[in-house]
Amino acid sequence: MKNIDIDESFFRFHGNQKVFTGDFERELRKLNFDKKFKLLYVTDPPYNIGYNYDKFDDAMTITAYTQMLSEIPSPRIIIHYPEPTINILPFAYPEACEKVVQWCYNSNTQRNHRTISFWGIEPDFNRVLQPPKNPNDKRVQRVMKKNNRNGVRSYDWFNIPQVKNISKEKTSHPCQIPVKVFERIIKLSIDKNEYDNYIVIDPFAGSGSSGVACKNLGIKYIGFEISYDYSIIANKRLEVEAYE
Repeated sequence: MKNIDIDESFFRFHGNQKVFTGDFERELRKLNFDKKFKLLYVTDPPYNIGYNYDKFDDAMTITAYTQMLSEIPSPRIIIHYPEPTINILPFAYPEACEKVVQWCYNSNTQRNHRTISFWGIEPDFNRVLQPPKNPNDKRVQRVMKKNNRNGVRSYDWFNIPQVKNISKEKTSHPCQIPVKVFERIIKLSIDKNEYDNYIVIDPFAGSGSSGVACKNLGIKYIGFEISYDYSIIANKRLEVEAYE
C-alpha cells in the first residue's frame, strides 16, 4: 500500500468506514492523517492464548506480544481478558490507565467477562444513560427530574450478550465482538457533538464490528486486518445497512 492521505476527500471516495488489509504496525505508518481530525484507537487485540486466528500466531513470546501492543498509539481503549494481560499492559504503555470497565456476559466457559481499559482518555459515564436499579426510589426520581433525564449514568460494567452462532451479526470470525460493545465504548469516550471531528482506528479489525459501530453512530473509521479473508468480511459488513 502506498502512502495515503486520510482526509475528507478520502472518506468521500471510499465511504466513511474502511478496513485495510495488512499488518497495522507496518501499514499505519503509510497513512497521513489530516490534522483536523482527532484520532482514537479502539481495539480487541489477539489475547496471545492460542486462539486459531487466520494468518496470525497467537502464541507469541511475552516480549514480542508486549512490543506489538505498545505500537498502538494513545489515546487507546483495549478490550482484553484480564488474566493474560494484567501484567503486560503496564509495560506496553507509558501512561497510567485512566479507567477500567467490565463487559459481562453469560457463557458456558469459565470466563464470563472481559476488561475494557482506557489509556490516555477517560470515559464519561453521563454520556450513556440507563434505567435506574430502583425506579421507585424517590431520591433517584428527584435527581433525574433535576437533570431532565430519563435514566441514570452508566455503571462501570455492562451486560451485553456474546455473538452466538444464531446471532444476526455472526460471521466466520472465531472471536467476534458484538457491535453494541463497541458502540457503548465509543459513546462513553466521545461527546456526540464531536463525532464529526474524530476518526476511530482499530488496529485489529477482525470481523469489522468496530467499523459497523462507527457506521451506526456516524463516525469516520479506519481498520487494519492482517487476514485477507477477515478484511473481506469486515468491508462487506460495512457496505450493507448498519446493524440495529
